Amino acid sequence: MTQQIPEEEELIQRIVAGDKQLFSVLVDRYKNKVYGIMRGMGASHPDAQDLAQDTFIRIYRYLPSRREEAVSRHGCTPLR
Repeated sequence: MTQQIPEEEELIQRIVAGDKQLFSVLVDRYKNKVYGIMRGMGASHPDAQDLAQDTFIRIYRYLPSRREEAVSRHGCTPLR
């Protein structure tokens, strides 16, 4: 039986609700994109890796406290 990966909104809701292990799914979805943005801004390979990691740490810390505020204020899901 293959476990279905939840859509982004459900994924974020479940992470905020306490299913912290699902954050790795979010990281897997966006790590190459975030890394590519950092490289595109001129960061070296090691710096881009560090900056990408810092970005995901900030997102992890941000999700529980700001998610609802960001959604209601902007009418969209963060990270899109």
